[in-house]
Amino acid sequence: IQRGSLQVLSFGSIVPHSLNFHSERLIFPVGFRAIRLFWSYKMPGKVVCYTCSIVERTEDNKPVFTVFAEDDRENLVVSE
Repeated sequence: IQRGSLQVLSFGSIVPHSLNFHSERLIFPVGFRAIRLFWSYKMPGKVVCYTCSIVERTEDNKPVFTVFAEDDRENLVVSE
């Protein structure tokens, strides 16, 4: 599904047995993955693809949110 410069590659899977992946208002589906075209922070004037995803951390079964730019893959932004 695409909406403007955002394209959802995978909606992921809902983890109903774990309270870590949902609240009364929000869900965090494991395997969610999307890309978006946006300006590069490394190369002014260049548009690059940013990838965001939700994965499950195996140590404690909590969601981890990641974002990286195609022109700076080594600087992965990670949030819990």
